[in-house]
Amino acid sequence: MIAKQNIGLFVLILILLIFSIDFVSARSYQLQNDTTRISFDEFVKFKDVEVSPIFSGCNKWEEDCEKRNCFDQSIMKLLRNNIKDGFEKEEKFISDPLRAKVRFVVDTTGVVSLFDVTGDDKILNKYAQYAISKLSKTPRILPGKKGGELIAVLYEVNIIAKTLDGKNRKTTYTVGKDYGKSFEEMVFDNQVIHPECKETGKAKKDKKCLNEKVKKFINKNFNVNIAKNLNLEGVYTIYVRFSISKCGNVINVKARGPHPDLEKEAIRVVKTLPKMKPASFDGEPIGVLYALPVKFAIK
Repeated sequence: MIAKQNIGLFVLILILLIFSIDFVSARSYQLQNDTTRISFDEFVKFKDVEVSPIFSGCNKWEEDCEKRNCFDQSIMKLLRNNIKDGFEKEEKFISDPLRAKVRFVVDTTGVVSLFDVTGDDKILNKYAQYAISKLSKTPRILPGKKGGELIAVLYEVNIIAKTLDGKNRKTTYTVGKDYGKSFEEMVFDNQVIHPECKETGKAKKDKKCLNEKVKKFINKNFNVNIAKNLNLEGVYTIYVRFSISKCGNVINVKARGPHPDLEKEAIRVVKTLPKMKPASFDGEPIGVLYALPVKFAIK
């Protein structure tokens, strides 16, 4: 009987010991990841670090500027998709634009272990936090470096969300980087400047020159024999859409035309456009989306 009591006491002590260890470990983890106790100022910022953390897919770019831009775009896409999905799920209506500040740290292993979201709205904060929490579960980030050594890096972005009245009474949302102004006040300091255009400082003139140079370039370099081989004749229009990144490069090229082969050719040609001077807003370079109809006369 005494032996059984001793065994029972031993088991009880062991259980309490395991529970205590788990509790201490959990509490320690909580304190380490409690952003209210952590100063983000102690980390090197993304824009200042020598080699920035990036997703492995961003290595397709040779320029450091485009690698950083690729990471920026990926984070914004993650935030945008999760916040829009969250708003739709919660049937959220936004009468005024909502803003939030998103911060997270990419540690020396490429894992997001610390993050913080502060903003105007609980639902906005909730789904922004949910988006960033996904990064902590998917270590797909190559860590930053300074002097050849791995270093933890702080990434910060201010976001803004707004309800748009969609067609057929369907509510849609837009989520983007917050530049401290309303969507209606977003006016570029300077437009994108093609290397063969003289910058005038007048938006309409500079954009007109860019459009003319792009259309001329496409018409000159487009292989019209593709259309002839498809037995196409007459006038055709191919709609091309692309972004000129904050680094001045043409990225994210898409096309819509009368035949897939013509679309592929349009994309090929647009991708060979020269590097340009990017648009700017409040003195900072900014990416711009362009859409152009390009007409071809096939005889």
